[in-house]
Amino acid sequence: MMKRMIFSLFAVVWSLAAEASCSDVILPEMPVTVSAMTRKLDETLAQRKHLEEHKMQHVDSLRAVLASEGSSNRRYEVYREIIHEFTMLNVDSVMYYCDQAAFYALGRGDSVEAQSFVMQRASWYPTIGVVREAIDEFEAQVAAGVYPQNRVRMFEAGMQMYTLVAKFYPNSALSGGYEYKAQEYADSLLHALSPYEPAYALLEGIVAENGGNDVMAKAHYLGAIDDEVSSAVCKAQAALLLGQMLCDEDNEKEGLYYIAMSAYINALAGNLLNPALEHLGRRFYDQKKLGEAASYLNIALENAVQSASKVEAMRIAEMMPEVSNDYQAHARQKFLLLVVVSVALLLSLVVVVLGFARLQGQMKKMRVLKLQLHQSDAMKEAAISNFLGLCTLYMERLEDFARMVRRKISAGQTDSLYKQLKEEKLADRQDGLLSEVFDRAFTGMFPTFVEDVNALFLPDKRIVTTTPEELTTELRVLAFMRLGVEDTQKVARILGLSLNTVYTYRNKLRARALNRDTFEADVMAIGRID
Repeated sequence: MMKRMIFSLFAVVWSLAAEASCSDVILPEMPVTVSAMTRKLDETLAQRKHLEEHKMQHVDSLRAVLASEGSSNRRYEVYREIIHEFTMLNVDSVMYYCDQAAFYALGRGDSVEAQSFVMQRASWYPTIGVVREAIDEFEAQVAAGVYPQNRVRMFEAGMQMYTLVAKFYPNSALSGGYEYKAQEYADSLLHALSPYEPAYALLEGIVAENGGNDVMAKAHYLGAIDDEVSSAVCKAQAALLLGQMLCDEDNEKEGLYYIAMSAYINALAGNLLNPALEHLGRRFYDQKKLGEAASYLNIALENAVQSASKVEAMRIAEMMPEVSNDYQAHARQKFLLLVVVSVALLLSLVVVVLGFARLQGQMKKMRVLKLQLHQSDAMKEAAISNFLGLCTLYMERLEDFARMVRRKISAGQTDSLYKQLKEEKLADRQDGLLSEVFDRAFTGMFPTFVEDVNALFLPDKRIVTTTPEELTTELRVLAFMRLGVEDTQKVARILGLSLNTVYTYRNKLRARALNRDTFEADVMAIGRID
């Protein structure tokens, strides 16, 4: 069972042919403590733009050679050097130059070189989330028959691709099968390489760890770090894997030292693909060192976005909100740094969101839903307030009526009282008051009700109101329909209409609708939160 191959950010960047001809960074003497190592790392990260520019200048010089070179063999070498430099800078550029090199080889009828570059391209697809296509393209080359000259390239590409694919499905049953395939290619690659190759000691450690021999794995990783033949990339990868092993064995202090060493070496080399930064940030976060965690994770996220490693960027972005919130709660004195982290996170999330349109739509829907919920709360509060106001008003009217009745009975004016009650003037006044209060309350809850209702009618059948807050009798019938009042007798009593009149209003309104069959359902949907 693999323990480490799927946990690191990227598989070993081999490109052996390119490594033999590419200049490597000269590493200084390593600090001996975690704090000294992180200080050196911070100093180097502060100069990362300059280091990246220096690396890009070398790439530009290679591009110039490529543009002027006529020899096919030399062009292949330059293509490999450019691809090798971009492996730690930009994933899109790696695949672009693999495409260019394969196209050039096919144009010359060189199927051997074309196959080599196609397999290398396939091994990088999973870093941008293209998994199925990567497997199909790689397996198609294997099925068609791998040229003897490309056997090592096949082992390299297979190991890297299946390692990244397994990491893409960390909690799936598929992961184990892909890990096994990656391990098979790693074993084959180890047997195919010479012990003098720059990545040999590192590969020995990976194979030993996959086989469960942790003691030998740590020895090989230390050997790769100390070996003068190992490249900076191999030393950084060995330090990261060793650091993770030590941390898993609860040797947190020494493990953190080697993880910081890995991040430092990659930073010195100007590499954007620097997985140790993420792991270092996560370890500091677990130790509640929120300032350091936020700083390293923020830089790791910026690097992932700049290097076009979409899967990595999404993974780091998922953790950043939690880190930012804890940092704000426990480190208020570092408010300025929090602002920088938050702004960088926002900008990075914008890039991620643009690449994941579906996520953008979901977030937009959530914002709309939140606004609608706020509006719903406000409408509930308004409805309760209007109800209490109406109750108070009716209590006052009832008290006035009781005083009037007592006064007339005391004065012996029973005939006048009977006549006044018989004429129902009081009921008319109360019905008018009820309509006024109802209109004001309902239009407060549904401010666009009139416009929404008219949108359901034919253009020449729409309802015209005198004022926005005053409803017509037709609109009041529809308002009770929207409120879900199904008792027609109750509606007729409240509105002071006969039962037949209410039915007549409903039928006439339905006849004016654009869609008569769904008219009542359309009215019920007005102002609804979906």
